[in-house]
Amino acid sequence: MDVKLVSRILGTVVKVAAVLPLLPLPISLLYGELDCTPPLLLTSLLMFVCGVALERIARVERHVRPRHAIVAVPIIWLVIPLFTALPYRFCEHMSWLDAYFESMSGWTTTGLTVLPDIDHAHRTILFWRSLEQWVGGLGIVVSIISILRFETPSLLYVAEAREERIRPNVVNTAKEMWKIYITITAVGFLALWAAGMNPFDALNHSMTAVATGGFSTRSESVAAWHSPAVELITVALMILGATSFVTHYRVAKTFRTSPAELPTRVIKALRQYLQDRQFLTMIGLTVAVTVYAGLVSGDRAWDVVRYYGYQAVSAITCCGFSNADVPSFPEYAKLAITILMIVGGSTASTAGAIKVLRFLIMAEAVKAAIARRTQPIRGVVVPRIGGRVLSEDEISDAFAIASAYMFFLLMGTLLLTAYGYPLVDALFEVASAQGGVGLSSGITAPNAPAFVKILLIFHMWMGRLEVLPCLAALYWLTLIPKRLAVKGRG
Repeated sequence: MDVKLVSRILGTVVKVAAVLPLLPLPISLLYGELDCTPPLLLTSLLMFVCGVALERIARVERHVRPRHAIVAVPIIWLVIPLFTALPYRFCEHMSWLDAYFESMSGWTTTGLTVLPDIDHAHRTILFWRSLEQWVGGLGIVVSIISILRFETPSLLYVAEAREERIRPNVVNTAKEMWKIYITITAVGFLALWAAGMNPFDALNHSMTAVATGGFSTRSESVAAWHSPAVELITVALMILGATSFVTHYRVAKTFRTSPAELPTRVIKALRQYLQDRQFLTMIGLTVAVTVYAGLVSGDRAWDVVRYYGYQAVSAITCCGFSNADVPSFPEYAKLAITILMIVGGSTASTAGAIKVLRFLIMAEAVKAAIARRTQPIRGVVVPRIGGRVLSEDEISDAFAIASAYMFFLLMGTLLLTAYGYPLVDALFEVASAQGGVGLSSGITAPNAPAFVKILLIFHMWMGRLEVLPCLAALYWLTLIPKRLAVKGRG
């Protein structure tokens, strides 16, 4: 593995990302929070200087290969939050560990927070958290690809746990995704503002809802507004964020190109969602968990839909907004919500976790295996989705990612239970961190033990990149000392 090539990729991304800490500066000036200005400027300066330094040190003529990309991207996701933790450290006076936790939670769109007093935090920092999630929702590298020419953008795109494309070209795919992303965010902002939020809160919640991040400007999250209208709008935004951007693109294209009258065009466009098997599965699972919670709890239908249903949507979309006291939920409800957090949303969306498509692939593979054992010997059974035959690579990748994901989920749960936390709460918290969700059973808190915070940071990082690239990066990092030792002996 060429260290210089990996360093060059890292340096380029860090240098370009240096512009991001400058974006909250108008908020700092608007609300008179000038004490936040120096930390933001310092963060931007450090990122730019370090990025340029890495680029110049790592000047090489060799081409980037898949192994370089799959190692560089996980390291980028460790390093960027390290730089962007500075505003939390100096504006909110958080410890270095808490600042890094908050920053990692932002970029990975997890939404778990250790910010001591959200209701009285600097608005600059609240916007900074939302901005991290908004950019992190599409991915740091995907965002950079859309504005910068990389030698091999497709390698970085895949390394950041993305496969589906809107256009054949990865750069054009990233640009189309940003157009859709900005449009949904803008519509969500206007809708939330009209529903009673002030412009600042509406902007932040629209950004974090579409990013399926879940950071809020209030400690009570969406529950602070006591508004069914706000809850309904955020439900729509969460679902849109967790729906494949390929489907969004088809909806927009159908609407633009259809020669029919406006009502017919709208119906034809929306029909694209009903043809998306991931979308239908996501909605079906949400309804199933809500009905299950209602039948077991015996609560009024309205309360079941409003509270259990809202948390179910928040869980499967991996957003993390809440309108109820989740830690007080009964264990059966927490377990049902945990299942949704493990499943997650669609591929090519801002949602995390294993993803609906992989479960569909595994289900079809199991179905085909059963059919081969029950049909005549000459019968040929192949797994399909939507009439398309699934390749062996697709099936093996789905099982590999799901298996590795579940292994680390269980290991994290065992570690938390060994620390004294109840099993259901530990499983819930690790599933939330690894799935990039943000709902909490009460374990994540400013006074949580340092080990717990470090463990959850690890799961946020690994879950965001779907485990395998992180394992590749960790393996590569373990080889560096050996190679340096070999060179030293030579």
